[in-house]
Amino acid sequence: MGGQLPSLTEDQISWIQKQHLFFVATAPPDAKSLVNVSPKGMASATLTVENGNRIWYQDMLGSGIETIAHIRTTPRITLLFLELTSAAPKIIRCFGKATVHLRDSPTYNTYLPPNSPSRIPGSRSVIVIDIDLVTYSCGFSIPIYEFVKSRDTLLEHGAKIEAREGDGFGEFLCKKNARSLDGLVGLEK
Repeated sequence: MGGQLPSLTEDQISWIQKQHLFFVATAPPDAKSLVNVSPKGMASATLTVENGNRIWYQDMLGSGIETIAHIRTTPRITLLFLELTSAAPKIIRCFGKATVHLRDSPTYNTYLPPNSPSRIPGSRSVIVIDIDLVTYSCGFSIPIYEFVKSRDTLLEHGAKIEAREGDGFGEFLCKKNARSLDGLVGLEK
């Protein structure tokens, strides 16, 4: 029931674009360092499938900086999408290499121009994944959940902090997200 592909198919892209949640997994090269798995909500607003071999998403401010810190040391990344709301189970993993483009850098602004309605309050970077391998499997053991709604808490928090910090928002992010749990560099001035 599973398989491997060099890129996402059109059907897989269409299915991914309908998801509300995905997971990101990263790890630095040091075997003693922590492996990180981060859930990412608001997928319909933050995730873009550019083509079968490239996905990018807005990385939002949060309590940690593990993904960015890990990508700075090694670009390896895995995205996990799974069907939670229908009786037709499905799991898709996208393995690839990631690059981080910090907020208001030239490349970030290419993806999310200033004043773009797509730029979400609290967005701290764009993470671009170049996909090397796609795996898919059935997910027969995954329970079925009901999607009720996305939470607005992070959006409200991001808007509040951006309003309070103004032009100092980037400095605020650097102070709050300077180091990962392993002490790796996260955001720098």
